[in-house]
Amino acid sequence: MKCLLHIGTEKTGTTMLQTWLYLNRAALSAQGIALSDVLGTPSNRMLSAYFHTESDDFDRSHNISTPQQKARFFDGFEDRVRSEIQDAARTHHTMVISSEHLHSRLQTVEEIAALARFLTESFSSVRIVCYFREQSEVRKSLYSTAIRSGFFGKIEKFQREIDPDMHYYNYAVMFGKWADAFGSENLEPAIYDRNVFASGDLRIDFLTRVDQAIRMDALDYSATTPNAKLSALQAELCRAVNHVFPRYNRDGSLNATRQILRRRILNSSDLNLGAIEDPDQLRVYDLFDASNRAFSRRFLGHNENPFARPKAPANPDSYTVPLNRIEDILFSCATALARRHPVEPGLCDSDADVLRDVALKHETGQAPTKDEAVALMRLAQIARPTGPRIGQKLSEWLGEP
Repeated sequence: MKCLLHIGTEKTGTTMLQTWLYLNRAALSAQGIALSDVLGTPSNRMLSAYFHTESDDFDRSHNISTPQQKARFFDGFEDRVRSEIQDAARTHHTMVISSEHLHSRLQTVEEIAALARFLTESFSSVRIVCYFREQSEVRKSLYSTAIRSGFFGKIEKFQREIDPDMHYYNYAVMFGKWADAFGSENLEPAIYDRNVFASGDLRIDFLTRVDQAIRMDALDYSATTPNAKLSALQAELCRAVNHVFPRYNRDGSLNATRQILRRRILNSSDLNLGAIEDPDQLRVYDLFDASNRAFSRRFLGHNENPFARPKAPANPDSYTVPLNRIEDILFSCATALARRHPVEPGLCDSDADVLRDVALKHETGQAPTKDEAVALMRLAQIARPTGPRIGQKLSEWLGEP
């Protein structure tokens, strides 16, 4: 059985594509295309996690902090993968494996070579498909994702450490490592551009690369697109929410207030105004111009930068928001806050008089009067509205003649 290994890159529609593939799993299986369970679904991230030698968010989310814990977690993994491949080979001619983390996590020659040895032993052939997107656009998309995850800085402060030799962004270096491990003849680079996709659709373009004989009309195209990009206004509102409401509470639980506000912002069509603009976009494009040309010479067969130079950022002052929309936005956010944090009455000037007078009785040894005790207990009820003892005593005192 052959293998089609889709390695990304990140921010090239991978989440949508993977979700769609598994939605059509039965229809693809009927045409000889197999998908994996052992490697995780819908992203086959277990493969990159197994061959990645450094600790990352996968390890943290699975409570893996030592090599011994990782060995226990993946005990028998290779045997399970080989068994799945052997079972699938009885009725399928190709297995599709897809994980953008293969691009972002496997960064050393040794890691990629280890993966190559494992796959070439398990399949009759392995082809690598990878989509490439212009780096400044990738950075903007990553910024949008960071805001969704809790980042509240401006885009100018995002990824300031970018340099032209970074594995993540230097496609000539990154794809060169895969060529060294799998052979250039087994690599199939593609530009992430709807204008050049087969039928203008990433899904069809990808499956055409898997097998041109696949009957596209037998597939379901109803899946919605996850990870829709943020508008400029949504990004600014989410930044403000992230700044005031951290993603996690002090006890480690998710901040429910942040989740409510974030959901309202992301689901509001009224807030879909403007596009995120990056004042550094042209600088980032120029930073990778030389490596992009080197990538083209080695893998695309020409000397030109494969990505069009982006337009200069638009003037943000060109976006106007009608007053009634601003009113709706503020009302929606205020309502969400009020529902999560009901406003309790605070202390007033007369409450200060009660507290002062009761405190001064300490000097004379006098006991508080009943009215003063009731006033103090009412203040206690504001601080602890569900306290049973407080409510009981107030009921007793107020019910007396």
